[in-house]
Amino acid sequence: MPSVFVVRKMKIKLLLIPILSILLCTNTNAATQQIDLRYGWNFISLSVTPVDPTVGAIFLPIQDKFEAIWKIDPIEQEWFSFPPPIEGMTSVDTMEVGRGYWVKVTNSVTLHIEGLDAPPSGSLQLYPGWNAVGFPVTQPTDYKNLLTGAPYSQVWTYDVNSGEFKGIELIPGTQTVTREDFTQIQPGQSYWVYVSEQTTLGPVLATALPEDVDQPPLLPSGAYGEKILWDLFTSGDEDIGEDGYYDRPNTQRAITFRDNLNEQKITIYNKGTGVLRWNAEIIDPVNAPWLKIKTTDSEGNTWLVTSTSGEQAQNTNYIHLRADRTRLAPIKSGYQATIKLTSNGTSGAEQQERFIRVYMHVANIVGDYNVLVKIHTINGKKADMHNPRYYVSLYEDRDGVKGIIDHSRSLLMSRRFYLAGVYVEDDANQFTLSGTIVLPPKDSGLEGSELNPYKVDLQREITLIGTRSEPTDPNLGPLDLKGDYRETIRNILPEPVYLEGTFEAVRTEKKPLVTDQVTVNETGAAIPDGTGILEKNLVVSDNILITEVDLTVNLTHTRKEDLKVKLVSPFNTPVRLREHSSHEIGQVTYDTTAVPIDSMDNFVGELSAGTWKLIVEDDVPGETGSLIACSLDIKGTKVFSVEGTVTGVPDGATIMLTGCGIVKTTTVQGGKYKFDNLIDCKYQIKVIHPGYEQEEEYVLLSGGDMSEVNLTPNKVVTGTNDFLVSPLTGQTPLKLHLIDLSDLDPATNWNHKWTISDLSGDTVLSEHIIDGQGSEITYTINKAGIYQAKLEITNLDDPPSSPAPIEKPSLYILAGNPNYGAIETLPPNQQRAVEYVNLFGFSGSTLTNYSIYHWDSATFDIDRLPLAVGGVPGLEDTDAFLNEVDIDTGTNKLAINPNGTIDPYIGLNAVKAEISIGQQIIGTSVSGHMKLHIGTIQP
Repeated sequence: MPSVFVVRKMKIKLLLIPILSILLCTNTNAATQQIDLRYGWNFISLSVTPVDPTVGAIFLPIQDKFEAIWKIDPIEQEWFSFPPPIEGMTSVDTMEVGRGYWVKVTNSVTLHIEGLDAPPSGSLQLYPGWNAVGFPVTQPTDYKNLLTGAPYSQVWTYDVNSGEFKGIELIPGTQTVTREDFTQIQPGQSYWVYVSEQTTLGPVLATALPEDVDQPPLLPSGAYGEKILWDLFTSGDEDIGEDGYYDRPNTQRAITFRDNLNEQKITIYNKGTGVLRWNAEIIDPVNAPWLKIKTTDSEGNTWLVTSTSGEQAQNTNYIHLRADRTRLAPIKSGYQATIKLTSNGTSGAEQQERFIRVYMHVANIVGDYNVLVKIHTINGKKADMHNPRYYVSLYEDRDGVKGIIDHSRSLLMSRRFYLAGVYVEDDANQFTLSGTIVLPPKDSGLEGSELNPYKVDLQREITLIGTRSEPTDPNLGPLDLKGDYRETIRNILPEPVYLEGTFEAVRTEKKPLVTDQVTVNETGAAIPDGTGILEKNLVVSDNILITEVDLTVNLTHTRKEDLKVKLVSPFNTPVRLREHSSHEIGQVTYDTTAVPIDSMDNFVGELSAGTWKLIVEDDVPGETGSLIACSLDIKGTKVFSVEGTVTGVPDGATIMLTGCGIVKTTTVQGGKYKFDNLIDCKYQIKVIHPGYEQEEEYVLLSGGDMSEVNLTPNKVVTGTNDFLVSPLTGQTPLKLHLIDLSDLDPATNWNHKWTISDLSGDTVLSEHIIDGQGSEITYTINKAGIYQAKLEITNLDDPPSSPAPIEKPSLYILAGNPNYGAIETLPPNQQRAVEYVNLFGFSGSTLTNYSIYHWDSATFDIDRLPLAVGGVPGLEDTDAFLNEVDIDTGTNKLAINPNGTIDPYIGLNAVKAEISIGQQIIGTSVSGHMKLHIGTIQP
């Protein structure tokens, strides 16, 4: 025994006074313990698990000041040291968490111990008698929490400030404290603990989560804390995580964010003794960006992180989870993530690694809303007016999003204000809704005129550009909406009045309260017994774009299991309601008081007008019954049609309708067009066709169809000879439309010669000769390549020596391969001219001295899609255009240079061509003289 220590049962005398301070820093990857050692002896313990626990590695940074380390075997009460002071004494080889150590240094020094990111073991074995213990805490902890359940009677530590030992003493076998010099166990400090019998201080990780939901009358039985097999579910039950067991809070391993929740918490507590240390992290946070862990620092600032950690004895901790649904679509499968808990728990594998699944549901925007609008500006100037409040019902149909401003609950609304729109970029939390209402002049006696003080039609156009609220919005919940408000008021002033502001929409009901609705009732009849079928027709005249269908049937039967019931829509969509079911009959409504076999949502998106069929079948003879009555209730939006004629353009010309967030196109067929499924609104209809002016016509739908909206666009003519080809670029098969724009003398007999050829002009693919005025043709290119179109007009009334050619010699057409990315592989040693490597989406064309005129137009896509052969991921999106160059506009030939390359992996055997790029045609284009690099694949 060295002279510095005297060990006699309960008392320890230390000749040298240590001064100790501990600083513990942790993150998700490592933990570092910093110990300030004073000259002489220091009584220390570890708060981290060393990366290298050997004594030599730990004290290597201070080896010139390190002198000795001692520890005691609590079983044999035998001392160990390094270096051994006498021959034959056992050496201290490693240091571990939970032990107490005496360390001697020759000078004051700071020791840094690098630890692992995993929590150190929390199990402490205490043996009868004295134990030198280091508790693995990172912050002061009440000794009672650490030693709960242990048969201890004394705890001693050394106070370096006073130079004396301080202790805690209890009457043996009781919890009565007779001495209490301190109450807090300090990190990094060692303690002598006396116990009367062997015991283990071991933390046990326990978590508490919201339990599964089980509705009466079938409640599961079993002891609390056990997973109970749950094989019979009733209406209203919820198995969170769907593991097939009924989980109470302590067995639950899944958590869900319901529609109305942005925050949830995981409760962590220690069922054992000692110190429970844990880490929590979101697995694969990149693929679950919507989930974060919310933490608060010492200054009260909130941070959203992907991992956190903590420690506790007998207290409770919480992991606060936050879900951000902003800009997330309401996918049917929902969103999932996993929380990994790593702890120093001591009772099984799940104590070291526990996984908690997190589920989040994103609701659609369907519902009823209380909308507060705040007007900020009027015609760009600060507004000083009241903030209107609207009550809006939102729902979805096959065309997108629909809305109705309820005039009965909203001020300054004479009748229902219909809105229509779409989700933005397939993102169901971002949407646009627009609508138009026209109020007739006062004293006109028409609906709405009482709210129009002017002598002209008052037109209001409202647009909502919205998104789901964010968790940080103070006055909004997870199901609420917010966004920008726009309103335009027309006709009361010479110029429109523009109102701009914002809105907040609080959802008050899960279902929209206001929709268009039609109800059809039918009387009943006897159901043929055995093999007969009763079919009732329910005729609906109103055309509603369906969002909900409810069917009420009242049946009687002496053996209800005989019945089969089905509803068929005018589009022949069948929905089975019941088939030989034991469920009660009588008057039931599908799907509110009764659940059909098939979903009634199968009708959503269809149109209501037509004959609905209710089919009741009794296919088992012997018992009889009747259909007493039935009622069909359909909800959605009343829709109407606009149709008319177009003169002066060929079939296939495009007609576009816009308004109220709706954009539709159709084509002229037989000189006619038609748009269906339109809500009440004011629309603009225009002709969009090459060579014709975009004539516009406005129509106002108000509760009925509109026909005979006639359009007569004027043909575009130019003072000089000209023609147009559309489109100039696209994928094969590429259908071209060519039209002559020349202003020719109608009294003269003209000949139009159209020529479509390859880039060289040597191979003519198509030649059309048309005599007469208004020359137009269509042609389809089926093979990828670069083509040119030419038009020559000849005056047939003059000799052939007097042609009237088009001033521009050609227009260039780029036809791409739909298999974009394919590259032709060349056999070894095969000689071939330069390949076009996917620049225009095709391969195989040879490059020669083709003529390209500097005033011609050519469009080249800068970005290339991934290469199918020989490509390197991440390097595909190479800029094909480099520095500007000047070319010889006198010859305008493609210049060949064998030193150019496009990408290193394509090969060095490549060329570059200097060409002239014209104006933008479709997509992203570049104007000016550029170097175009074209490469080949190495053999």
